[in-house]
Amino acid sequence: MKKKTWISLGLVVLSVLTLSACSTKNSDEAKKAFISDTVALNNSKEYNSQNVKIAVNEFKVHGDDSSEFNQLFSKGAGFDFNIGLDKTNELAVIEGKISLAKKDYDLGLMMSQKGIYISSSDIKSLYNNNKAMIPSSAGDATTIYGAMIDSLDKSYLLIDSQTIDSSAQSSKDNWESTLKQLFESTSKMSEADLEKQYKEIPNSDFTKSGDKVTVNFSGKDIELKDLIDNLSTTYSIPKEQKEQLIKESKNVDISKLSIKLTVDKKAHKMTGGMTGSISNKKEKTSADIDISLASTRGKLKETPKEPASADVNTLEELQNAAIKKLMTQASAA
Repeated sequence: MKKKTWISLGLVVLSVLTLSACSTKNSDEAKKAFISDTVALNNSKEYNSQNVKIAVNEFKVHGDDSSEFNQLFSKGAGFDFNIGLDKTNELAVIEGKISLAKKDYDLGLMMSQKGIYISSSDIKSLYNNNKAMIPSSAGDATTIYGAMIDSLDKSYLLIDSQTIDSSAQSSKDNWESTLKQLFESTSKMSEADLEKQYKEIPNSDFTKSGDKVTVNFSGKDIELKDLIDNLSTTYSIPKEQKEQLIKESKNVDISKLSIKLTVDKKAHKMTGGMTGSISNKKEKTSADIDISLASTRGKLKETPKEPASADVNTLEELQNAAIKKLMTQASAA
């Protein structure tokens, strides 16, 4: 299976976990509690930060060209992020760690109308820890990128909105609208919407014990297309992205997946897990999956501040500095 397809399937896996938060066993009371608590935990007026942990216990792809993917997402892979949203100033802050191929990488970034600020120290660490893996055939490109990395002399690198927009697949996918959707996604969720979307889900899928409401969900109970359709409505996924995900996943079978998710409004937590397998009959490939999820909602301890221009390198600055450095080296040779 193509790598792009498995990346899309990774999003589907997380989508199923997230959507399960809108679905839980045993009585009308439990179902109502689950919907109510899900809306409450996604209330951007009450919560503007969360810690999200996704742990990969297993994500093994069976099929051609799968060794690289399996190495990246071997046991121990995962994400541990603190995410903060300042809706007033439209600033999003993400700080945490990514674990891939049995290596840990720090990642700190901020998103604003100007673009994406990435921590320079994290960029340097990522590059230096992996430059040995860059094939020799990369040649001049490796030299140029290396010179650009060496030229990072400020706290952040800014990928500006114009650069982001120039790489978009469509004029509709601009950075301004993307950032706007990020801040609107949770505020659009309401109990009435969820009750309407999930009215066909039986009460027997829900259980409530104390403050916790739990869902046990099977992939065989829903069509993947319907799953993505519902998810796009709930989480404001742009139409073009939704259609592309449906297109890439049309031959994917999720009937052997089992999902369990627990919502605890009092503790401000959502935890869950997914086990089983997904497959693509057309490409005759499959993946064994065992993933756990934990999310804790909270409030920002301090208001994030957009980096000052004096603390920021731009791509243009790096390109100019790299060219100057390489020309100096060439003259001295």
